[in-house]
Amino acid sequence: MLDILASGAGTSGVLDAKREKLLAEDFSTQFSSALIYKDLHYLQDLANLSKRPLFTCAVVKELYGMTFSKDMDKLDFSAIYKIPKEY
Repeated sequence: MLDILASGAGTSGVLDAKREKLLAEDFSTQFSSALIYKDLHYLQDLANLSKRPLFTCAVVKELYGMTFSKDMDKLDFSAIYKIPKEY
């Protein structure tokens, strides 16, 4: 999955920086999944006030919401990588 994401338009500085930690499944916290979830919630609130839909934001926010039920919310935001691997 990482090879696919890292090729073409999917390449990013964040993925490059996190690649080795993802491969080692090292999710030591630099910025927690809970904080990403909170920020995405604020973004949705702002979009609602502006009467603008954010379809992809809603999906991503709910993926981060899943980290709470899996006891992953205090891990680094990159721990979301584990969720699709489970399904």
